[in-house]
Amino acid sequence: MRLLRIGDLAVELHVDHLTRRIVGDFVGCITDETVGSASGYHFFVTAGDRARLVLNLGGKTMSLVLPVGRAVHEQATTEIGLLQALARGIAFMETANRQAETSTVLLHGSAFAIAADHAIAVLDGGLGQGKTSLAMGLAARYGQLIVDEFMFAAISGPHVTVLAAPQLPWHVRPDMATHVLNGRDHRRLLFEADLHEMAGTAAEAVPLWLILLPDRALPPGETLYVPPNAARELLRCAVTDHARKLANPCLDHVSIFESQEQIATADGTPLHARSTAPARDTERVLDALVTVPAIRVGIGGPADLPVSVTAAGNRFTELLAWHQA
Repeated sequence: MRLLRIGDLAVELHVDHLTRRIVGDFVGCITDETVGSASGYHFFVTAGDRARLVLNLGGKTMSLVLPVGRAVHEQATTEIGLLQALARGIAFMETANRQAETSTVLLHGSAFAIAADHAIAVLDGGLGQGKTSLAMGLAARYGQLIVDEFMFAAISGPHVTVLAAPQLPWHVRPDMATHVLNGRDHRRLLFEADLHEMAGTAAEAVPLWLILLPDRALPPGETLYVPPNAARELLRCAVTDHARKLANPCLDHVSIFESQEQIATADGTPLHARSTAPARDTERVLDALVTVPAIRVGIGGPADLPVSVTAAGNRFTELLAWHQA
């Protein structure tokens, strides 16, 4: 068994012998050896002919079948598929079993820290790509990496805290790699050790201070403040995207699943046939997020990244100076 920690969340990974031969290195990178009994979730991974994910809400367990044939020929896709199933499965069960006022949610975006009490999230506002590249470029100049793509956050009333996940990988698009990594590494998934020359990684949770929304409709380097009412609708993508893709993997650009029927709860009900994120939960998360200032950032193409990073950095350093005055 191996243990994955995302903030206060703990997940035990149980990988069978054949699967260990396929994704053993990847599992080793995102987990540590377990010592004694770990609280939280259990994630069982086995090999088979066709991908399948089963979520057991009462037992807090997830069972994933990885397709062997695809794993052999598409290693990166298999690893991303495992990570998607793991993170989204946790988020689904956190929502389904929610009782306390404080909740843990999964947002679509990346995050970095510029201080122990200032996290900046680069979230999906449905306005264009560039979240990972913008977050990495800004972290390299101003702070520490927190998490990519699968941003877990603790929400208590209006307070939002980003959970640290230093062992989870960062995924850089090939067309952005040259501009983000300066030729250091062009592999699809990059881990903490691969990125240490660029930026450190935050090991503790950090309060969310600012939200950036990459926007291809704006000229590169232009930044615009987003009023709360407009931010609410833009941020809906970030709140619901992972839940939608868990229920319907056909929405993913990269997936190990071919149909909705391959993802189900323990009673055999396909996930798309039940509510994955009650509307009241979505609105409560949005209530908290819109208390955080949001800024649209013109992102442009890969070669425009330095301009976008400089503009976003100038904007939040001005805000920080005003905040600390």
